[in-house]
Amino acid sequence: NHNVKILMPEKYAMNHDDYLNNYVTTGTKKVLGIGRKLRGRRSDGSTFSLYLSLSEARIGNDIFFTGILRDLSAEEDENTRMLAILRSAVDPIVQISKTGIIQLVNPACCKVFKYSERELLGENVKILMPEEHACMHDSYLKNYIQTGVKKVLGVGRKLRGRKSDGSMFGLYLTLSEARIGSRIFFTGIMRDLSAEEAENERMLAILTSACDPIVQITKDGIIQLVNAACCKVFMYLENELVGQNVKILMPAEHANYHDSYLNNYITTGVKKVLGVGRKLRGRRSDGSTFSLYLTLSEAKIDQDIFFTGILRDLSAEEQENERMLAILTSAVDPIVQINERGIIQLVNPACCNVFQYQDSGLVGQNVKILMPAEHANVHDSYLKNYLTTGVKKVLGIGRKLRGRRKDGTMFALYLTLSEAKIDSRTLFTGIMRDLSAEEQEQERMMSILSSAVDPIVQINEKGIIQMVNNACCQVFKYQDVDLVGQNVKILMPEEHASQHDSYLETYVTTGIKKVLGVGRKLRGKKSDGSFFGLYLSLSESRIGNDIFFTGILR
Repeated sequence: NHNVKILMPEKYAMNHDDYLNNYVTTGTKKVLGIGRKLRGRRSDGSTFSLYLSLSEARIGNDIFFTGILRDLSAEEDENTRMLAILRSAVDPIVQISKTGIIQLVNPACCKVFKYSERELLGENVKILMPEEHACMHDSYLKNYIQTGVKKVLGVGRKLRGRKSDGSMFGLYLTLSEARIGSRIFFTGIMRDLSAEEAENERMLAILTSACDPIVQITKDGIIQLVNAACCKVFMYLENELVGQNVKILMPAEHANYHDSYLNNYITTGVKKVLGVGRKLRGRRSDGSTFSLYLTLSEAKIDQDIFFTGILRDLSAEEQENERMLAILTSAVDPIVQINERGIIQLVNPACCNVFQYQDSGLVGQNVKILMPAEHANVHDSYLKNYLTTGVKKVLGIGRKLRGRRKDGTMFALYLTLSEAKIDSRTLFTGIMRDLSAEEQEQERMMSILSSAVDPIVQINEKGIIQMVNNACCQVFKYQDVDLVGQNVKILMPEEHASQHDSYLETYVTTGIKKVLGVGRKLRGKKSDGSFFGLYLSLSESRIGNDIFFTGILR
C-alpha cells in the first residue's frame, strides 16, 4: 500500500510519478518489455544493483504493472572481485574488441609497455606491436571473425612487444575469446620475458666463460656449441668443432660406437648415461688422450633434441688428489673416513698415533673399534637411520665425545663429521682433536680455582650461578649445592639485588660496559643475613653463543 518509490534511490523516486502519468496519458512505451539495470533502495537506506523486467496487465478499467527483479549484488561483488584480480595481477593483461580496440588494460600492462591507462584505452592494440606484426593484425582479426578458424586462440606463443619508447622486448602471449551477447572480446595474458631473455644471455655468458668444458650436440651428434674451456682443453678452435660430429673428441674405442648409442636412445628412449656422471677418456687435436668426467643432460626445445655434456678435466684433479692425500696423511689432527656401513676406508698417521693402532689394524675394521661400548653398541643403527631418513643429527655439527684407544683407555676428543658422495657411494669423514691436554688443563684450572684463597663465583647472562669455589662458600657461609643454580642476587643486599637483573639485561642488550674490568667496593650478604665489605673485579668470557661473567672477590 506504499508508493513503489519507497524501493528506489532518490534520483529515480523523484521522477517516477511523472513517468507513470506520461505513459498512462500517452500510451508510449519506453521501459515496458525491456529489461534494464537499475539501483534498489533497502529499508536501511543502502542501495544495490538489480535487473528489472516490467510488464503491464489490464483488468477491466484498471491497469497494473508487474516488475520482476533479479538481485545483482552477488554478480556486482564478483565483477568487483574479478576486476581487482585483473588489476592486481603481476602479468600484463589487455582486452580488445573484435576490431582490435583496447577495452581494458591492467596496471602491469601499463608498467611493462610504459603507457598510462588513458593512453591505451580506445587505441588499436597494434600500438603494442612491432611493425611486422602490427601491419597484419587487422587482417588476422577480420579473417577469424569471418571464418571462425582458430590459429592462435588458446595457444601460447612467444612474440615481441613494443614499448612507448619504441624499444622491443620478448613476451609470451596466451589469447582467449569471450562472447557477451552479440559482442566478441579477446583477452591476452602476457608474460614479460625480458628477465628470462636477460637470464638466457647470462646463462650463455656463464656457459661460454665456464672453467669446465661444455659441448652441446644435436640428436645426430653434430656439435652446436662449445665454450672456450672446451676449445682450450681439446686444443681446437671453435670453428673447427661447431658442425663436426662429436666423435672428433673421442678415442677410437668410443667413437666407433657413438652413433649407434645415439640412435638406440632416440629409438627406445632407454637412458643409460643421461643424468649419470662417469669417467671417460678424451682425445685432443694432437691425438693425445686424457682423463675426464662427463655428465650428460637432455633438453627438448619444441621438436628438437639437444644433449649437453659438461666435462671436467681430471688431469689436474688426479694430481690434486695425490696432494690432498699427502696433506691428510701429514695432518696433526686425527682423520678417519668410513663408508655407509661404518667400515674404515682411510686413517692418517695422527689417528693411528692417538688411538695406538697401526694403519693395517684399522682399515677394513668397523669404526666402532674406536668407541666406548655405550656409543659402539648403537652406532650401526645411527648410520642406518640417517641413510634411510636423511635426517642430519650430527653431520656438520662439532661435538665432544670419548675415544677408545687400543689398550682400552678412554680420552676426550672433539669430532666434526662431514659427508661426501662419490658416484653412488657415501663416505663420512671425521676430523678429531685430541682433548686430553685440554682436559688436563681444565682440571688444573679447576684445581687452581677451587683452591684459591679469594672467593670466586661465575654466572651466566641470566645471573644464574654456574660455579663457586670453596673460599666463596666459606666466606658467604653456604654449601656449594646451595649456591649453584641460584640467582647471584642471593649474595647481595636488597639495594643491589633489586637492580641486578636489569643491569645484566642492559649490558647484554647494549654492550655498554660499566663495571666490567673495573674493580670496586661493594657489600656482600651471608647466608645468616649479615653483611660485610668486599672488593669485586668482574670479567666476561664468551663460549660459543653463551656469555659468562666471573667475579673475583676479596
